[in-house]
Amino acid sequence: MTPRSAGPRELVLGTKKLESPHCLLLLYPHLYQVGMSSLGYLSVLGLVDSVEGWHAERAFRGDVRSREKRKTFSSFDVVAFSVSYEPDLLHLPEMLRSGSLEPAPAARSEADPLILVGGAAVGLNPEPLAAIADLIIRGEGEEIIPPLLKTIAECAGSPRTVLLEACARLPGVYAPALKSFFSPAPAPKDPWARIPPVHYLCGSSVFPWRALVETGRGCGRGCRFCAAGFLYRPVRYRPSAEIAAEVGIYRGSTDRVGLVSPSVSDHPEVADLVGRLVKDNWRVSLSSLRAETASGELLRALARGGQNEIALAPEAGSEDLRRRINKEIDPGTLVRVLAEARRAGLRRAKLYFLVGLPGEREEDLAGIVRLCGECAGVIPLRIGISPFVPKPGTPFQADPILDLSELKGRMKRLGRSLRKLPGVEVSLGSAREALLQTVLARGDRDIIELINREGLAAGVEATRPFSPRTGPFTSAGSVSAEYLRLERERAEREELTPPCPDSGCRRCGACC
Repeated sequence: MTPRSAGPRELVLGTKKLESPHCLLLLYPHLYQVGMSSLGYLSVLGLVDSVEGWHAERAFRGDVRSREKRKTFSSFDVVAFSVSYEPDLLHLPEMLRSGSLEPAPAARSEADPLILVGGAAVGLNPEPLAAIADLIIRGEGEEIIPPLLKTIAECAGSPRTVLLEACARLPGVYAPALKSFFSPAPAPKDPWARIPPVHYLCGSSVFPWRALVETGRGCGRGCRFCAAGFLYRPVRYRPSAEIAAEVGIYRGSTDRVGLVSPSVSDHPEVADLVGRLVKDNWRVSLSSLRAETASGELLRALARGGQNEIALAPEAGSEDLRRRINKEIDPGTLVRVLAEARRAGLRRAKLYFLVGLPGEREEDLAGIVRLCGECAGVIPLRIGISPFVPKPGTPFQADPILDLSELKGRMKRLGRSLRKLPGVEVSLGSAREALLQTVLARGDRDIIELINREGLAAGVEATRPFSPRTGPFTSAGSVSAEYLRLERERAEREELTPPCPDSGCRRCGACC
């Protein structure tokens, strides 16, 4: 496969379609560097190109024409957004206006492109986009996008209402103007069956010249704050031979590969896979590790492959709070894995913690400092402190976020204590951005306009009435709302739920 240069900092591997009867503009509501680091965005580009009669072009925040052929937004059949992060929702009206398209569906004409929105943030709560989008995708694109594009092509030339009605009958597609009944799409058993005809390498992305390859979909650990662990069930692991084959596509164009999934080290063949890739002279990095499955064999392979840092997420500083959030990891295991990482040749570790979790006490924060003190004696640390955000589709969806002043105060106090530890660097997340995420995750179809017009405080007031005991509990994926409610009760009792078994389980509804 001969790579084609698409500019001084980008390579396109494969055959990129630029002529077809129908074309889709895929917008990413952030900078080019961020969008080209999003595996979800890159996957949708390839997925559209794999559909007969369609091709995709790209644009990012600040663009007024497509990157490939410099076409205006209005010249496309479909203008689609891929949104993975709630605050980026606020950019959608501005981006449509910059492309000379009206944000409100009622203000657009029959000749204007269809506005389509999908992505993880939209799957959690589509309603904030109901005042902008003609169609909203909820679910995994591999199951939804091909039949949706086929339907759009078949309805070409029909009135917009006819088109929307036809699309809304498809599982996973929501047409807000019709107030249509939403039928969820099943999770694809093999999301990787459709091989993308084109792959991208970007030198100016967040991960420069690194091939991003998905190793699995979903996570069965059930951490009660984590949207990915509930939205993308059931867990599916990609065969290691297929992963290695996709990595091979990039041979001769880069030697860097990043393996990506909610928990890469849970893949049953990960140590052998990484070892074989390193033996073939690939520099391998992993997006996520779990202490329970970070074996010495895997750590040594990563060190040989050029990775310098191991990243783990204890999330909380006390056993009680870890049980509450269903994070079963004990300090002894964490210290042991960090010691093994140091012996393997890794030079430092990054640990992630959350502040403001339901039921958090001052002694839980003090526990973070004690735990980091133990770990800092083993290997130099970078500590990432993020505010808890109650996400739809999780057992903690109805829990309140702390007031902004209280959240900032807890994070600052924790940061000061951690910085006193030798060999420790600390980075604090934004409390205000966490509050913005929460408001957008809970908002209705007026929330984007309200925030853009009156500010975040107005959005907070509009989304305040939630209670962890009364809900509402709603499912964002295949996990039942009743299961989420039961998991919230288990959290109150500090009761652990075991990880998903390999097969035969019906408890959450995802595998029924």
